[in-house]
This record gives sequence, C-alpha cells and structure tokens, in this order.
Amino acid sequence: MKIKLYMCGQEYNRMKSEYPLGLGYLLSNCSGAKIQVVRHIKDITDCDLVGLSSLASGIREAVKILKHTNIPVVIGGQSVLWQGLSKYGFKYFVHGDGELALQSIIDGTAQPGYVTIPVNNIDSLEFPERGRCGKTVPIITSRGCPFRCRFCSSHVYWNKVRFHSAEYVIQEVEYLLTQYPKMTTL
Repeated sequence: MKIKLYMCGQEYNRMKSEYPLGLGYLLSNCSGAKIQVVRHIKDITDCDLVGLSSLASGIREAVKILKHTNIPVVIGGQSVLWQGLSKYGFKYFVHGDGELALQSIIDGTAQPGYVTIPVNNIDSLEFPERGRCGKTVPIITSRGCPFRCRFCSSHVYWNKVRFHSAEYVIQEVEYLLTQYPKMTTL
C-alpha cells in the first residue's frame, strides 16, 4: 500500500522543517505501507490512500483535495471536530492520536468512519521523523493542554493532557544533538 500524507493550510508552507511533527510521528510509527509526506497538492497522485492533517484553517483545502481525487482520503487533526465534515466523502476521520489509527487502516482492521485509538503511553512512540531542519529543531513534550480555554478546542480534541517522561525527552534531545549537530536551539 502506498500512502501520501499532506498538511492542509498555510501552516506547512511557513515551516522550516521538512515534515510537520504530527506527520513525522506517523512516518516513524506506522509500518506495512510505503508512506511519503508531500508538500504540494500536485504530488497527491499515484497512491492507494491520501492522509490529510488539517486544522480548521485547512478544511477548505482538504475538501478541495477530496473533490479532485478518486483515491480514498483519511483526514485527521482538529478539523474533524467539525460535525459538518462528515457530509463529505472522506473514508476515515481520525480523532486524536493518529499512529494506532493509521496503523489499523493499513492493517485493514479499521472500519470506514471515525477511528479513535488513543496511545495510552506516549513514551512508547518512536521519535518522529523530521527530515531536514534548519537551525532550530522542533520537539513535542506533551499531547493536549492542561488548560480549558473557551476559545480553544485542544481539550475537546485530546480529552486530557499527556506528558512524555523526563527520560524520554532527555533521550530525544540527545538523539537530536547527534542527528542535527548544527542546530542552535530546540
């Protein structure tokens, strides 16, 4: 199976790293398929499944991609909180953690529709693939947010905050120092 992953919205175009970290986690933690991150819509061809990551700001682009392809499309990211998205023809909607959900799609055990499979211990995840990075290298030390701001959907999407252990973070920093020796800050 060949999968092309794409980050919808302008956020990706401003990034200095090769992959958004969310897609990098999918690259590192899913197996049994040839997975590629693409930076341009025109590259979403010649695959068996399209995986889109989208915040609310990328919904219009995600729907445009869906309407212009015959390839099955899975969408994840906070855009799936919008109930209206279900009226479009996305095959899968991944809510929350994507690693086990995408793996179940690859394995053929996921049913079309909403797929929610939480990663109970986020320290069990492999470090995300980052590809090329500039002088700074991104790192994520938690998923979710400890606050419940009225204007933010993070607490609805993630349900609760989960932190990587200090040991995991230290191991990742040490790994990054060997992989990206020219970086100036984390």
